[in-house]
Amino acid sequence: MIVVYQFGPAWGMPCISPYVSKLVFYLQLAGIAYRLEKLDLTRLDDEAPRGKLPYAVMDDGTVMPDSTEIINFLERTGRGRLDQGLSDAKRADMLAWTRLSDEHLYWSGVVEPRWRTRAHFESYMPYLAGGEILTVETRDAIEVFRTRILSEFDGQGMGRRAPEAVLAAFCSDIDAIKARLQVAPFLMGRQVRSGDAGLYAMLSHIVDAPFDWPGRHYARQITVLQDYMARMRELLAPFKRDAA
Repeated sequence: MIVVYQFGPAWGMPCISPYVSKLVFYLQLAGIAYRLEKLDLTRLDDEAPRGKLPYAVMDDGTVMPDSTEIINFLERTGRGRLDQGLSDAKRADMLAWTRLSDEHLYWSGVVEPRWRTRAHFESYMPYLAGGEILTVETRDAIEVFRTRILSEFDGQGMGRRAPEAVLAAFCSDIDAIKARLQVAPFLMGRQVRSGDAGLYAMLSHIVDAPFDWPGRHYARQITVLQDYMARMRELLAPFKRDAA
């Protein structure tokens, strides 16, 4: 059984991190047994490879970081078979969509409203604290972590844009995803693939998380996105029932 380290669940999702949610959704769709273990953010640098979640402890005790690296390893070694039969061209195509979701949409659609907007961040703090009482020490630790995230936001470049420019970049990504999903029920065609685990996770963390901002409203009014998310929820529903 694979052990996945996470922050904690919220809003009907496995974790407050879209990347942890991505890995969990993949493991569920691939039928791979796993167990979730909570890790406090104050212990990240001491215990998590690269100081980030998720990381996983594999069956043989090997510690692996990064949702994409873990998924690629499982697919490459035959533990997961969601991408079986994909051509090299299709794999390249899926990689590009994964990069759009993980490396661009994340910053404009998750970090911008959740971490940059002060009022939203205040409402996010209890989730980062894992439901514990927000003591002065806890708040201080979370504020340090926020500074770190916003520094990465600036380093990526998105955080140096005005909010209006971030929204425009976000809407462009959403429009591209909309166009893609208008021609097939899933990201790469008629069959669910590993890329769908990541895309669905990111969209859920934008649409279903309780941070009220224009990007969320924009995504919510796109029917093809809502239909896609409904299909993914249907595929994942048995796992949610099992966990209940």
